Amino acid sequence: IYRKFDAASAETPNLLYDMYFGIRVAGGNRWLNTVPITRVRYLPGSGVIEVLRGHNGLDITEYYWLTMSATHPIAIAGIKLKNESGAQIGDVAVFALGNFHVGTGIDRIQNERADFDPAFNGFFERNALLSSYYNAVFISGAPPDAAAATTDDYNPWQVVESGGTLENRTSSQRDDLALFF
Repeated sequence: IYRKFDAASAETPNLLYDMYFGIRVAGGNRWLNTVPITRVRYLPGSGVIEVLRGHNGLDITEYYWLTMSATHPIAIAGIKLKNESGAQIGDVAVFALGNFHVGTGIDRIQNERADFDPAFNGFFERNALLSSYYNAVFISGAPPDAAAATTDDYNPWQVVESGGTLENRTSSQRDDLALFF
């Protein structure tokens, strides 16, 4: 919904390359960008985007908004799951993916670095060639069960896609880095 103001407008550049949630329901993992959207709208009287989906007996509601009063750009995303199946659903988990392009090069994916800080429940990501400036912060609202960054030998997206559980990989420096909870 932020992509274009209307059909005649130019496309707005991405704040993030991509950011979306995934879920595990009864042992099956699924990235939500592959689950059809039932409805998308602004919540009345707000700038909050509400996205509704359904999957395996769950009503999934995602919320996305940008703050207007902070001194720095802040994007916030949240997710709510509601069991509408009438039966108990076991082994439920939520995943989050944040893929910022803050490195060097024309596509800004070279020389990215990320480090997890447990005091903030989040990753600080930056251009690895800069010593102290953080370009992006990706924070979990609660302490995550696992925090993982893409490394040369570990791809958290693929782990979730193949039905696995994330392992802690709390620091990485590489090209085209992505972050996961």
